[in-house]
Amino acid sequence: MIDWQPIETAPKDGTKVLCFGPGVDGPHWPVGKPMPNLFAVAHWNEIQYESYEEVGDGLFRKITKTSRGSWNCGLSWYTPTHWAPLPEGPVKQKGDKE
Repeated sequence: MIDWQPIETAPKDGTKVLCFGPGVDGPHWPVGKPMPNLFAVAHWNEIQYESYEEVGDGLFRKITKTSRGSWNCGLSWYTPTHWAPLPEGPVKQKGDKE
């Protein structure tokens, strides 16, 4: 059984996790038809960018800012509501082919 937790408690350090949440109408989905719930492997993504701020007397300094971030799973319109750790992969057994 999967131990689902609220998305607010998910790690935001780049760790991939299993996410769950309702889809949102996208450009290729029929209007008025509800989207199904989706499962996706995702990680938290924050984008850093450079900007400038005025420091006085017409001078500016370069600063690094961070976007508010989002869950990256390849679907720009997906906002998960829950997450769970990914399960361990299969363990190689003696005699398994490479």
